[in-house]
This record gives sequence, C-alpha cells and structure tokens, in this order.
Amino acid sequence: MGAKGAPEGRRALAVNLGEMIHLIPEGISSRTVFKDERGQAILFCMAPGEELLEHTAAHPAAVHILEGSGTFEMEGGVHPAAPGALFHMPARLPHAIRAEPGGKGLVFLLTMFFEPK
Repeated sequence: MGAKGAPEGRRALAVNLGEMIHLIPEGISSRTVFKDERGQAILFCMAPGEELLEHTAAHPAAVHILEGSGTFEMEGGVHPAAPGALFHMPARLPHAIRAEPGGKGLVFLLTMFFEPK
C-alpha cells in the first residue's frame, strides 16, 4: 500500500469509511481514500450549513451520501442529500452540494473515474 492508504497499481483496498469520518465544527474536511490511474475517491465531511458552490469536474464522478442531510443540485434540479443517495455526473456537469443548517453536517464519498489515456 502506498502513502495514506492509497493502493499502488492494481492492488486491492479495504477500508472502514466510518473510521475515517472527521466532522469539524465549521468548514469542510476531506481525505483521499485512494487514487490510482483509474480513479480517485475522496471522503468529504461538511459542517452544518457549509456548501460547495456550483462547480464542474474534469472527470465523470459519483457522489454517495453516507451521513447527515442536505441538498445536491445538478441539471436544474435540487435533490435531497440523505444517507444512501447516489448522484452520478458526466464530466463538466455543473453541480453544488449543501449541508443542512442546524443538522449534524453532511458526509459523502466522491469517486472520480479517470478516462483511459
């Protein structure tokens, strides 16, 4: 295994995401779960009321909500962001995510899929 638990090459990886969650009173924390030539997964923890304003990603991506509540915006729609929700986006699709104010915050796993070179 490489630095910070990242797999090297085509090695397998087993982690407990629950043990990686680090909610902070204010702001957003992130931690890379893995990164290799095929993709990357990052665990995000957002304090209540925090948001990632509309932006795009260079790669297709999926967002899986693990804990908390909030909203996920894409393609003109606002969707509930609750545990178990999954959002898949093609590259360069504008999107935004917000943690519910007054709640526990929002924890999600972002997985980016790198296209073959």
